[in-house]
Amino acid sequence: MRDGTQRRVHLFFDNYQIIKKHFFWRSTLLKRLAAIIYTLKGQTLSYVAILETMRMIKGSTSFLSYFRGDMLLAVATMISLQNDRQRAIEKTLAVYKMMKAERFRRSSYLVVAACQIAIETDESDFSATVGRARDYYRGMRSQHFFVTSERDYIAAALLAVSRIDPQSGLLSLETIHRALKAKIYSGRGVQGIAQALLMGRADEGGTERALALREAFRKRKLRLDRDYNYQLIGLLALLGADTDTLADEVVDAFRYMRKLKGFSAWSINKYELVLIAASLVATDLATRDDGGVAVASVSTGVTAMIINQYIAILIMMATASAAATTAAAASAASAGS
Repeated sequence: MRDGTQRRVHLFFDNYQIIKKHFFWRSTLLKRLAAIIYTLKGQTLSYVAILETMRMIKGSTSFLSYFRGDMLLAVATMISLQNDRQRAIEKTLAVYKMMKAERFRRSSYLVVAACQIAIETDESDFSATVGRARDYYRGMRSQHFFVTSERDYIAAALLAVSRIDPQSGLLSLETIHRALKAKIYSGRGVQGIAQALLMGRADEGGTERALALREAFRKRKLRLDRDYNYQLIGLLALLGADTDTLADEVVDAFRYMRKLKGFSAWSINKYELVLIAASLVATDLATRDDGGVAVASVSTGVTAMIINQYIAILIMMATASAAATTAAAASAASAGS
C-alpha cells in the first residue's frame, strides 16, 4: 500500500474515532459517512463545526423537513466544510425549492442533490444547473424506467454540475449502457458505471477499463459489483493506473483496515469496508500528478457517490427493518387469533 493511501486510511480512522464519541443516537453508518467526507477532503474532522451546522440547519427548517431526517448529519458534515455555513444552508434550501418546482420528489436523495449543486455551483447558475439536472433525470427515466429512481437524483445533479449538455450526455450514457449490458446483468449496475464514466468525461477505453476492473476485483474475491457499489467501479476506471495494480492497492487497503480496531468483520461488513478502501485509494490516485484525470471531478464524484451509496444502504436497512416489524406483528396477530 502506498504511503499516500496509508495516510488517508489513518486520517479516516482518526476522524471516525473523533465522531463516534459524539452523536451516540446516530447510526454507526452515518458516523462513518461523516468521517469519510472529511477524509476525502484531507481534513481532520471538526465535531464542533458539525454540531453547530446541525443546529443552524434545524433553525432554518421545519420539524418535518427531510433536512432533519436521516441525512441531517451527512448534510451538516458537507456544509461544515464551507467557509460561510449559514449562506451555504440558505443556498442549499433555495436549490431544494427550485428542484421541487421541477417535480423532483421530496426525499433524502433530493436533500443531498440540492446540497451538491449549492456547494459546487455559482449562485448565478443555479437555475440553469437545476434545469440540466431535470433534463438528465427525465432522460434517464425515459430510457430506463425500471432502474431509474430517486437514487439517481444525486447523479443527475452531478452531471448537471459537470456542464455536459444533457442532450449529448444522454446519448453518451446510452452508448455506454449498450456496451456494458452484454457483460453486466444488473440494470442499476450498468447505469451507475455509465453515470460515473460520463461524469469524468471518460475516453473510449473507459468502458473496457470498468469491465476489466470488475473482473480484477472478482479474481481477488473482493467484489465491487453490488448495486450500490457499481458507480465506484466507473470512478476507478477514470484513473490512469493499471487495472491489476489498482485492484491490488484496494485489496491492500482493505486488508490493512481489517486489522484496525473497530473494523473487524464483527464491526463492519465486507461491502461497506471495500467501499471505503476503494474511495481512499481513488482519492489518493486522483491527487497524484500521474492520476490521469482532473482531481476536482474525481474527488467531487467520489464524495457524492459515497454519500449516494451510504443512503442506499441506510434505506435498504430501514426497509428490511420495517418488513421484519410488519412480519412480526402479523405473526403475533395470527398467534392471538
